[in-house]
Amino acid sequence: MLLSRIPRRVASTLAPLSPSFRSCPQGQHYRIFCWLLVALILAQGSATLKQLTRTLPRRLQYWTVLRMVRAGYWNASDLIQHLACSLLALLPPPVDGTLYLIADTTLVGRTGKKQPLAHYTRLNEHERFTFAHSMLLILAHWGRFRIPIGAVVLEPKRTGQQNIQLRQCLRAFQPPAWCRRVMVLADAGFASKANLRVIQRRGWQYVVCLPRTWKLTDGTHWRDLARHLPKSRDHRVASSTPDQRRRDYWVFVRRAALKHLGDVTVL
Repeated sequence: MLLSRIPRRVASTLAPLSPSFRSCPQGQHYRIFCWLLVALILAQGSATLKQLTRTLPRRLQYWTVLRMVRAGYWNASDLIQHLACSLLALLPPPVDGTLYLIADTTLVGRTGKKQPLAHYTRLNEHERFTFAHSMLLILAHWGRFRIPIGAVVLEPKRTGQQNIQLRQCLRAFQPPAWCRRVMVLADAGFASKANLRVIQRRGWQYVVCLPRTWKLTDGTHWRDLARHLPKSRDHRVASSTPDQRRRDYWVFVRRAALKHLGDVTVL
């Protein structure tokens, strides 16, 4: 099925995004962007550019859409944040008003032979090496909703770029009006002191897996606490899976004072 025109409702909804494409010399990237979003909505199966161009008008060839995607005249990160903020304001809010921000890195397989940002890497020591892009994803989560508010391709030659990009996204993010509390969730790869300071300055809370090399104020390492902790200190927490099956967890909780952070809750 070939489309003949952009639906009026879609055009009016995307109209606030047109200033992001004013610097495009040919002035048609905004229209191509609208067509591409319409094709993504109607896509069934593989959503590659070649597959999407089959539903667009014949004058929009594959190389035209590819040139728009690769153009440096517009910022994809700003568009993602703008669309995400608009969507967060429309979705039904949670009862407790808590919004979770999940930060994680993922791998995207290469789509060409000469890609400057692709490199050989793996997710952990148990995974096999692969040639792919490393991408930072930041998701807003509550209930059954997961909305991407940030997606950045990481440069392999820049050390600590994932933490730099995370801080930029956290500073630029504006929670919706219904949000009463923001909780940032991340693994040990994002546990830098600068990241935690940015979260604290915004008045948010966080649950972060800290590196085992960090110390408490009494000089105790995290690894010593986890390695020599007897099981008698744990207590059982009962929970249930979505299919109403019981699943129990053994946890250990204590309050501690951590260097450079102050009082924390160790779980």
